[in-house]
Amino acid sequence: MLSKIAKHVRSKLAHYHPRALKFRRALAQRDARYDADNRVDTTSFVDLKKLSIASANRQYAIPHIATDPEEFTRAMAMLPIRHEEFTFIDLGSGKGRALLLAAKFPFRRLIGVEFARELHEIAETNLLNRRNADGTRPHFQLLCMDATEFEFPAEPLVLFLYNPFGSEIISRVAQRLLDSYSVCSRAIYVLYINPFHLEPWRALGFRTVTAGDPFVILAPPSPA
Repeated sequence: MLSKIAKHVRSKLAHYHPRALKFRRALAQRDARYDADNRVDTTSFVDLKKLSIASANRQYAIPHIATDPEEFTRAMAMLPIRHEEFTFIDLGSGKGRALLLAAKFPFRRLIGVEFARELHEIAETNLLNRRNADGTRPHFQLLCMDATEFEFPAEPLVLFLYNPFGSEIISRVAQRLLDSYSVCSRAIYVLYINPFHLEPWRALGFRTVTAGDPFVILAPPSPA
């Protein structure tokens, strides 16, 4: 019990460390600019403990931080794809910022998977009536569900991850993706920004296509 209390105290103190405070202020300023420019609410640092999540996997979730637009743009530039041939999937899609950023590219469709009901509903509002430059509407599909239960569609995919889960969930997602690829071989790329949990992907044979700062692009094992 004492060790748990000590861990909790250390966590609280780290929250107020000058570097942590500076980081959160920078995020808040970045998010305020993005939200004001795009008339949306994608604010960062949402405490998941206060949200409605009907899943035992909530203990493995990472606090919601909205995708950095500059990081996203740099990473997307490295994808060796024709966007119109691929479906974009964001696991842990939060309030939908990555989907908004991905909508600037001509993906076949865009899917967001989020298990926190409040974040899912905000994403629906953010994406409602969004239009492309030519006046057409992006093909969004938002699902409020646990990412470990998501069935990957049998089509070319870009799976996007902005460090949404701990290694336990990453392991299960990676296995489901590999199982889907084994049933239906097709082009799949995992675009993983802030890739803190690469070990599960490596263990299953996923290979690095390219890497940058701070992202890596993975693909399933090469066919035997």
